[in-house]
Amino acid sequence: MGKKISVLFLFISLLFYQFEVFSQVVDIESQRFSKNEKGVFGKFELNGSYTQNTQTIWQLSNQSKILIENKTNNFLIFGDFGLLKGENEDLINRGFGHLRFNQNLVKNARLKWEVFQQTQYNRIQKIKLRNLTGTGLRLKPLKTDSIDFYIGLSIMYEYEEIQEQTTPNRDARFSSYYSLDFPIGKSVTLNNIFYYQPLANQFLDFRISNQTALKIAFNKNLGFKLTFNYLEDSNPPIGIPNRIITVENGFSFSF
Repeated sequence: MGKKISVLFLFISLLFYQFEVFSQVVDIESQRFSKNEKGVFGKFELNGSYTQNTQTIWQLSNQSKILIENKTNNFLIFGDFGLLKGENEDLINRGFGHLRFNQNLVKNARLKWEVFQQTQYNRIQKIKLRNLTGTGLRLKPLKTDSIDFYIGLSIMYEYEEIQEQTTPNRDARFSSYYSLDFPIGKSVTLNNIFYYQPLANQFLDFRISNQTALKIAFNKNLGFKLTFNYLEDSNPPIGIPNRIITVENGFSFSF
């Protein structure tokens, strides 16, 4: 059984923070473990801070995930919570939990069947509650030692309660994505993840999410990551912008 525990070496700092990117499209693809061996793997992060100047600000966040993998299937549990609070308002208040099961459909594991369940809330994005249940296929078109490329297509049922909206949304959505990870140098890799989630009966009502990340490995333990996130919702809740952009950078230490 192989094990690897990653801990946060330095709190993530923001280059530019225009809006909070955590929204209706949760990027599960970037939360998968890149493991070639079988076994149980985990990661846990807990961050907190307290600031007092002209006003009092405190922050708390947690991210946890567990992967159980064997020869024919794997099971992923992922949770995330974040709160950034000023004296009179919440600047960030969100959380979600995600369960995902993968079953190999062919021996080389290039085609998999997936089923997943997710629950989330986001007070800033006016999401009181959002539950979704879905299933679909995940394909690895290319199989090389240096390039990881995946595409997927799922159908999911979505139940959503929005603040200041008396009737909840009950919709069926498609969720298609691709994930590409490839080296551009000896210690530098580039990763791009793209999601497109339209209503099943109205493709003009959609959500788009794109994440591009540059990763630099200084050695086998210490690394740096620069990430650009773009989110577009064609029909967001009233008062929420159609487009949300963030740029993030941070260090990590693994052992």
